[in-house]
Amino acid sequence: MYKEFDLNKTYILIPCKKNKYKSIEIVSGDIRIHKQTRNQTEPINHIYIIKNGKKHLFFRIENREVTFFLTSKCNQRCVMCPQLLNIDSIDNDLILTRIVENLDYRILDSICFTGGEPLLKESFIEQIVTTAPKNILITILTNGTIIPSKKILKSKRVKLCIPLYAPNDKIHNYMTGSSSFYKVIENLMKISQYETLIELRFVITKINTVVISEYARFVWRNLPFVQDVAFMGIELTAEAKKNKDELWCNPQEYITELQKAIDYLDSFGVTTWIYNLPYCLFDERYRKYLVKSISSWKIKYLKKCDSCDLKSDCGGMFFSDLSEFEKIL
Repeated sequence: MYKEFDLNKTYILIPCKKNKYKSIEIVSGDIRIHKQTRNQTEPINHIYIIKNGKKHLFFRIENREVTFFLTSKCNQRCVMCPQLLNIDSIDNDLILTRIVENLDYRILDSICFTGGEPLLKESFIEQIVTTAPKNILITILTNGTIIPSKKILKSKRVKLCIPLYAPNDKIHNYMTGSSSFYKVIENLMKISQYETLIELRFVITKINTVVISEYARFVWRNLPFVQDVAFMGIELTAEAKKNKDELWCNPQEYITELQKAIDYLDSFGVTTWIYNLPYCLFDERYRKYLVKSISSWKIKYLKKCDSCDLKSDCGGMFFSDLSEFEKIL
């Protein structure tokens, strides 16, 4: 299938509407349109790179959303970061430029920017915000230490997902490997002057489980303008895997406190979600807060889950966490 491409050049493959895809040679920017055939064994449904004649997945498109991993660079060093940092290729920015220039928005409903810290590559986000059709929703997973440009903040279709891991600086700063707590709070206050949606994210670890209830009270009293709060199970890869003994906490030990925190926020009308945790951990009335949040290629279930009537509704668990869940479920 890829014999038509020069082995000495690098190409990007981007899916388009009407069973077509584009190939873009990254240096020249030359574009060709290809038809996808019915007997094609590997349809171009995601964004790929072809290098040395071999195809590599670059960005996934799932449920009409493309997730841009803009950079592996970050200005924090979180103890539970699931990403490998500082691994950007030398031509990363050029590849991003070609992709942004050639996206077919007709196959998309939303775009998510992640990293590293995606706002270190703010110009790419601004370009999407400026050029994407108004129906395209944009989500930015940022650590909250960098204020987005006014161009981004004034866009009424942007949502910022910002982690706040504790109601105090000691725990938050330790978890992020930085002195960022008060900077994040300050930036949240500034962002609240715009119509930008804000989701607070709380990754649950052994370090911060003791403050879950206090966190809920802190959010309502000090940050009542946020649109929603997400409590998230940990993904044991990269730094999180290295620090597993310090971070992993049996969810059964914090579920009661988590449910109390949800009750508190819910009583004040704060939308609350639970990401990355299976149904069976929760009392029935709390299952409505659970979101199928794990990417399809990362989801795993235990063998005993096969006989569970709730499996079709359950978001499962990270494949990296499977051995820990086998001990408790």
